[in-house]
Amino acid sequence: MAYKIKVGIFLIVLGSVLVSCKEDKQLDQNFLIGKWTMHNALRNNQPTTTLENAYFEFLDGNIMKTNILGTEEEAKYEFMSETNSIRQSGRHLMEYQIKKLTPDSLSMESKIRNYQFQFFLVKS
Repeated sequence: MAYKIKVGIFLIVLGSVLVSCKEDKQLDQNFLIGKWTMHNALRNNQPTTTLENAYFEFLDGNIMKTNILGTEEEAKYEFMSETNSIRQSGRHLMEYQIKKLTPDSLSMESKIRNYQFQFFLVKS
């Protein structure tokens, strides 16, 4: 009987440790603020040079600037913490899925004109 109690306590403690060690996938939105320049990009999993001078700039008040479509555009954006994505409104409605966000690097994916893009950016 004492053995079963010890095993039960061990399993409860082990379960608690495993749950508390689970990686938190929610990103820190504060890391977004600032200007991000394109380090490299993929179009349909192939390197592309068409975005060499592209950038994203995220400002206070959920305003963003980008030249990803060729000319600079300023728009409102919404950070979707449940899906780790950015929804851009304005002239062009876009959604960017954030894959990685650290204080100095950002990788995102998006579909533009039926092409799948991956963006790898560094903070300027």
